[in-house]
Amino acid sequence: MYQYQREIMDNRGNYMTTDKQTQYYEEFKKSILASIKMYEVQKGAICIETPFLDWKGVPCKFYITSDGIVTDGGMTANQLAALRVIDDFDEWPFRLDYLSQYCIEYDGSHMRLSNRENGTSSLRFVQGLARLPGFFEPKPIYSTEDRFPEKVRHLVVEMVESNYPKKTPSETRAWASSMIKPRNIHLKNGFTITSDLSPMRENRIVEIISHANANFSQKREHVRSKILYPILWKREKKDIDTVFVMNDIGDYSADSRQLLRSESNDIIQLNETSSKGKLIEMLIENR
Repeated sequence: MYQYQREIMDNRGNYMTTDKQTQYYEEFKKSILASIKMYEVQKGAICIETPFLDWKGVPCKFYITSDGIVTDGGMTANQLAALRVIDDFDEWPFRLDYLSQYCIEYDGSHMRLSNRENGTSSLRFVQGLARLPGFFEPKPIYSTEDRFPEKVRHLVVEMVESNYPKKTPSETRAWASSMIKPRNIHLKNGFTITSDLSPMRENRIVEIISHANANFSQKREHVRSKILYPILWKREKKDIDTVFVMNDIGDYSADSRQLLRSESNDIIQLNETSSKGKLIEMLIENR
């Protein structure tokens, strides 16, 4: 069991490791050194690629400018923005302590190495960059994309209160609120569909198309899901009036645009000048 153990001490009195331990130690150290790469980038700077992995499993990198500044090049802040957690980081109560602990100076966009007098500062700097995004829970894209329906509902209330007031403000607010509530429609087959808004006209269904900044497949899937309810209702009742509300139909693929046009009676695009008035008229019209 102890056949590889060296029963000797070095000149300083430290106990020597076994041959196998020394072998693995040397292999490990060699692999770390081999994984560190350096190459030139723009404006005379160099990039150092380290064995530390970021939140995507990609080797963490940093840059050294020609005048000796060590920086992440803004990549960490960009990662936090991509994860939609940059606000969480800015408000993080441990932010200053974390930056200090990992020898990081942050100017709102770039993270630079500080405290260079410390012999381990460079290593801590890279570790800090690699670990930082992992402290925050990524926010899926739908958490921000779904704000567009809220924007539409807020616009409806604002326009109704400004242009179609009732006798009292409370009556106006109640009338506007009744239009922005989803309307459940029960079909004869027992299935229930939903109109995102509740127009005065009973046979009109209004669907809000959002996810304009999502990726191609997400937008396509979203459009298909929104078109399903009007199609199901039309199978049961032929004189259905379908309206889609979106910011800009140009944000969607050609096949999605064709599908929206073929399955709608009207498309309201809020990026058009007259669209706000058109939206309100569509809701209050009862004929």
